[in-house]
Amino acid sequence: MTGVASSSSGIVSSLNPAARELWCHRPPIGLIELGIHNAFGLSSMRTRDGRGSCDAYCVAKYGVKWFRTQTVIDSLAPRFHQQRFWGVHDHCTVLTVVVFHNCQIGEKGGLMSGDPVKDILLGKVRIWLSTLETGRIYTHAYPLISLHGGGIKKMGELQLAVRFSSTSTLGLLQTYAQPHLPPMHYHCPLSIVHQETLRREAVALIAHRLGRMDPPLRRECVEHLCEAHSHRWSMRRSKAHFFRLMAALAPLFAALRWFVDICHWKNPALASSSGAPRRRRRTPRGTAVEVDDDGNGGRLGVRGGRGGEDARPQAAGGVDGDVGGAHPRGVRAGRGARLEVAEGEEKVPDAAVPVVR
Repeated sequence: MTGVASSSSGIVSSLNPAARELWCHRPPIGLIELGIHNAFGLSSMRTRDGRGSCDAYCVAKYGVKWFRTQTVIDSLAPRFHQQRFWGVHDHCTVLTVVVFHNCQIGEKGGLMSGDPVKDILLGKVRIWLSTLETGRIYTHAYPLISLHGGGIKKMGELQLAVRFSSTSTLGLLQTYAQPHLPPMHYHCPLSIVHQETLRREAVALIAHRLGRMDPPLRRECVEHLCEAHSHRWSMRRSKAHFFRLMAALAPLFAALRWFVDICHWKNPALASSSGAPRRRRRTPRGTAVEVDDDGNGGRLGVRGGRGGEDARPQAAGGVDGDVGGAHPRGVRAGRGARLEVAEGEEKVPDAAVPVVR
């Protein structure tokens, strides 16, 4: 139970069943080596002799094995120089390293005052084994980030060296074909409520067992490494989820707003292009209109002449005949055709076309 249910599903460090006889006969597929060198730039947690100081120690966890370093007293750049290794049965797991400030030592510490004082979390580093190349040594200074009431604060940096070496390439490839969890998790799945209940019980058992080791590991340290309070309600987490949801639905809201603007004629360019009816353009006052012999009217075009009453075409000789006049630049028009006035023509024809004002 403690191997699977003590951590959240996203940061689990062991996928083996609780019964050791179910997996002890399988050899490990690799080896993970961790070197904790030093930390530097740590934030001052207390004042000693008029200057800031910190009493830091590290806790590393992988699978069911825990490791705690000695506390380096009165140093903002402690040197640990510790090395540990663990056997790996599934590389889809996480190695966790946490740095704490020991509040139990000193004149005002919990051991001297007798008051229960919790150790302060300085930062946490998680390393996914699936992202590591086989046989390569990774040496980095990882930032230590801690969440406070005023926001996120950088508490310092931790220098680590990590190497994942594969002992069986065939066994490493076979892990991709095996299920992620033990078979009982698929045959008899547990509800979320039952999983959280098992997690709390597992954390209580581990904290009770590790509290008796030398040096002891306090309960708040176990809760931080196992993420025992990860499913509790948080205002910060709720706001982050809300903003992520709004960002994901932003294109849908934009399309809905665009559609509403078209329906209410707030966007005339898109509304006219989508087949909306156009308004009829009124004929300006003083424009000549041609009239056919059957009574159909239309706007008369004028080329280079005066508008209004002075723009008069020449008389039509017949229904489909030629339109002629004294000027040689006469035009030929049929029924319903547009009549044009020659430039400079001012003589009133015998049969003038009515003008609509």
